[in-house]
Amino acid sequence: MDIQKKKHIFSQTEKCAFFEKIFKEHKIALVDSHHVSEVKFSGRWWYRKDLIVAFSTLECTAYKIGRCLIVWKGRSDIPIFLMEEDMPFEVFSADKYDFFIRKEISDGNFCFERCKWQPSEQMYIVEQYAPNFVPEDFSPKKDEIIRTKREWLRMYPHEDIETQSVDNTIFYEYIIKHWQD
Repeated sequence: MDIQKKKHIFSQTEKCAFFEKIFKEHKIALVDSHHVSEVKFSGRWWYRKDLIVAFSTLECTAYKIGRCLIVWKGRSDIPIFLMEEDMPFEVFSADKYDFFIRKEISDGNFCFERCKWQPSEQMYIVEQYAPNFVPEDFSPKKDEIIRTKREWLRMYPHEDIETQSVDNTIFYEYIIKHWQD
């Protein structure tokens, strides 16, 4: 192991800026661990299509969106890990909250990082390994998630902004605030 660093706890402002950036760049609304949805406008109607998770355990759910990674706590709307990376990367579940990130560094070379959850501090410790070193406890686990093609669903936002629904959250918190053609 070369480097061990703490992944700081991000503020509400950082979270909102990250979510806004994802929406503006990818047209993807980050609602909660079950609803990370791509959004499109087609003529008269708004549509959404949920993305397929990178991995999911009982403790956390991860989504890789372009150069970004978000990990949600359990089945909730609480993000516990946010990352934007310039290098191409893959993410693999390790156990419970822990996961590996494999980054491509150059010409087929790679480096691993292990993200270990620290429950007492409610944050991750990130261990970075030497280039081309594969941690002995790494095994690309077979993904047990059924990966099916997701369908576009028409959205039905309520006129009453206060009505709680996934469609309302996406429409009023993302589309109305940040949609750009």
